[in-house]
Amino acid sequence: MKLAAPSVIIPTDRERLAYGGDPIAMQMQQHHYSNARRRGSGATLIELVDSFSGEAVSDGSDFSHSYAVSLQENDYVIVGIAIDATASPATFNTSGFSTLASTTTDLGASVHYKRQGGSPDSSISIAAAAGNPNGRNVAVAGFVFRNVDTTGDAIDDSGTASNTTGLPDAPSITTTVDNAMVVLFGMLDDDVVTMSAPSGYDTGEEAANTGISSSGCSICGCFVIRESSGAGNPGAFTGSGNDAWWAWSGALTPI
Repeated sequence: MKLAAPSVIIPTDRERLAYGGDPIAMQMQQHHYSNARRRGSGATLIELVDSFSGEAVSDGSDFSHSYAVSLQENDYVIVGIAIDATASPATFNTSGFSTLASTTTDLGASVHYKRQGGSPDSSISIAAAAGNPNGRNVAVAGFVFRNVDTTGDAIDDSGTASNTTGLPDAPSITTTVDNAMVVLFGMLDDDVVTMSAPSGYDTGEEAANTGISSSGCSICGCFVIRESSGAGNPGAFTGSGNDAWWAWSGALTPI
């Protein structure tokens, strides 16, 4: 008897661009898609189409990123921002962003989103907020997703957590739909380190930035498709830092 050949998922040009040609990252995300299809889900899966990270410098050098692909109407841009100061971290030069959550306790951190309209953006620009104490820089990390629900902010569930020591530990959230895209942002005060995602999550973008007087902050963003609805605790980010932190967990609903 001749056995059927195993199915192979060929990465698209868009996937190659979104992952910078990294075959391991592409394979991991395709694994999530493939598993969901094998479970018989009829939903259209959320797809990562671009990611970015960097810094907005307090001397006026804004963070700017030209999207790696042409965005489409309803594409969903989500951005995490952090600063080593108890102040609002940044302002958007690109209009239309709304705030999902923020804090100015121990550090300045926030998460924002924008759903693209009929004339999608080709880039994003973020400036360090005017009056940042001691000229501290701003760390930025973000993702662009496709096939996200077009109702409201599309958040199925979300939560925040914080502490004065350790590394960011993203809170548990409960999804009510299958194949939600769970996105995490972990922000760390003072320490300039490279953080990695909790186990089971794809590390998407990280940025660690210094300002004057050795001040600094770090941010890491990551994601995974949660194939079945229900509660899940992502766990802590990993790395060598130990300071005040803030973390956000959120689940995006697929269309």
